[in-house]
Amino acid sequence: MRERRSDIPALLEILGEELALNSNVPNPELSREAQALLCAQVWRGNIRELRNVLEQVVMRSESAWISAEQVQAVLEESGVEKVEASLKPEQIATRTPESLLRPLSSQVAELEQRAISAAMLHVRGNKQAAAKLLEISRATLYERLQNNA
Repeated sequence: MRERRSDIPALLEILGEELALNSNVPNPELSREAQALLCAQVWRGNIRELRNVLEQVVMRSESAWISAEQVQAVLEESGVEKVEASLKPEQIATRTPESLLRPLSSQVAELEQRAISAAMLHVRGNKQAAAKLLEISRATLYERLQNNA
């Protein structure tokens, strides 16, 4: 997703439709600012990371209309790296944050722990629901929780 930021609006539309069908909620309508905020993020993961953020925003919203403030709140809680306000959109796609210049295994472990923490917070500690949200088995979730305790 880092290399194809122009695809993010289309992905948001597809993910929103999928979420609406699967969760029996109205199709989300992101404000222009909310969409721009999501497009400007440094997405370290794959589409699943974007999907998780969108799901959290939609599930917390009382209407189909999604504001930039709602998106920002979820981004902060889920640990997605903030984009520097001084960067122009064309610079965002080409920059290499210093935080990415460390062993990949430690980055993956950190991202995994953030995702697990966000999921556990979202489902209020229900491990079965967290595993389902993260699309991993309950046994894998228990293993990850024990390894990081």
